[in-house]
Amino acid sequence: MKDGSQRLEVVERKRASLKQGVRPIDGRQTAAIAFHEVIPEALAAWYDHIISEANGGVQLEAERLGEPVAVVDIGGRTTDFVVVADQAVRHNSSGSLRCGLLDLKRQVADGIRGRFDLEELSERVAEDAVRNGSVRLFGKNHDVADQLRDARRQLVERLHAENPEGSVVIQASKKSTNKMLVWVMDASRQAGVYNISIADSST
Repeated sequence: MKDGSQRLEVVERKRASLKQGVRPIDGRQTAAIAFHEVIPEALAAWYDHIISEANGGVQLEAERLGEPVAVVDIGGRTTDFVVVADQAVRHNSSGSLRCGLLDLKRQVADGIRGRFDLEELSERVAEDAVRNGSVRLFGKNHDVADQLRDARRQLVERLHAENPEGSVVIQASKKSTNKMLVWVMDASRQAGVYNISIADSST
C-alpha cells in the first residue's frame, strides 16, 4: 500500500488458495515438483546459451557446454555475474554488486544539473543523454559526452572496488560497434583496471 503497510488479509487469502489440493478430472496421477533450486538470474542465461532447438525438440550444445563462460547481468540497481566452468558454477568468481544502470543515469543527471545549474532534470532527458551523449536544453543541443564519460568511469570504479581482484573480459555482440568496444576499454583503464581481455565472439 502507499503508506508502506501490507495487505495482510489479501496475502493470507492468496496463501490459503495456493495450499488447496488439485486433482486431475480424468483420474490421472497429480503432477508434482520433483525438486526445485533457486539460481542466479544470470545462470538462466547460461542455460539458454547451451540449449538449442532441433528437430522439434531441444538439445545440449556439446561445444558450448565444455567452454568456460562468464555471464554478466546488468540491471537497474545491481550487476550479477556468474562464472561457469566444467559445468559447475565457480562461486568464488561469481556474485552480485550493488551497482547498475540507474547509478549511471543518476550520475549523468547530476552532472548535467550541475553544469547547467538546473534544479530538476526529466527522466526522458536523462535517458537521451545516456543513449546519445547529448541533450536539448534551452532550445539548443548540448554535448554532454564529458558527463557521460565521467559517470561511466565512476560506475566501473564502483564495480572494481567491490571486486578488486576482478578483471574485465569483453565479449562484444554482433550488433555492437567498434566505438562501444573502445569506450568500454577506455572506461576500464580510467578506473584503474588494466587487466582487459577480448573474448572470442565467433560462437
